[in-house]
Amino acid sequence: MIIQRKVEHEQREEFRKRFDIVNKFNHRHIQEYFELFEDSKNVYIAAEILKGADLITEFSENRRITEGKCASIIYQILEAITYLHSKGLAHNNISGQSVQFVAEGSD
Repeated sequence: MIIQRKVEHEQREEFRKRFDIVNKFNHRHIQEYFELFEDSKNVYIAAEILKGADLITEFSENRRITEGKCASIIYQILEAITYLHSKGLAHNNISGQSVQFVAEGSD
């Protein structure tokens, strides 16, 4: 998957630094980022493809979610947060849109 972001010239160095940090993550509950490319107007990131919906979409489409499913979701989110904290980092945007479900059977 290629993610495209318009990044102003003066913000590119900060963007590169952030990419260098997330590019080192290796955790099953954190999306993997592979490479960063740039042109004169945009920055492109090659990232792992995640097949599934975000948390908001999943909950709005699946009205009956069991307590066990909720506990499993929370546990997985906390595993990822614990991993980030062990690396000395904090996630600054945990929201329903930043939590992505991966479809069962996806590699």
